[in-house]
Amino acid sequence: IAQCYKLIGDNVNALIYYERLSELLPNNTSITLNLGHCYLEAGRYDEALKAYFMVDYLSPESGKALRPLAWTLFLTGDYNRCSEYYDRVLQYNPTAADYLNIGHLNMALKQYRKAEHYYQLSKSSPDFGEKKFLAQFKSDRCFLIQSGVSDEIIDIVIDSVLES
Repeated sequence: IAQCYKLIGDNVNALIYYERLSELLPNNTSITLNLGHCYLEAGRYDEALKAYFMVDYLSPESGKALRPLAWTLFLTGDYNRCSEYYDRVLQYNPTAADYLNIGHLNMALKQYRKAEHYYQLSKSSPDFGEKKFLAQFKSDRCFLIQSGVSDEIIDIVIDSVLES
């Protein structure tokens, strides 16, 4: 039932059923991971982190919680721990989306050249390309602004990425 609600975009009801399921099967990493995703989508970052840390603790070798953990840490402004988790993500066959998010982290840390490097990796990735990169970057722009990056800096860095 939880999965059905999630598939139709009803995060509120999906969360209710994942919470119930989590009470019945508290150490099930799949359920806990999905519960974390629901919390994340609901903006309940502390609860999402708790769920993701649990998955990482129960199954560290799987790496399943690394990406959402890193992203949630970014959203909460915990850039040091976020960086630690993205370092681990880089060891698990990073995707274009990973490079994009690592670029965002570096923008928040005011490491603009490093951000540009990761954005280039994202843009040039065969599973992303420039069009998808730009669409995702545009949808993430609000997160960069929330992290304290100015519109001007964002425009300068993205122009540099697109020119090369």
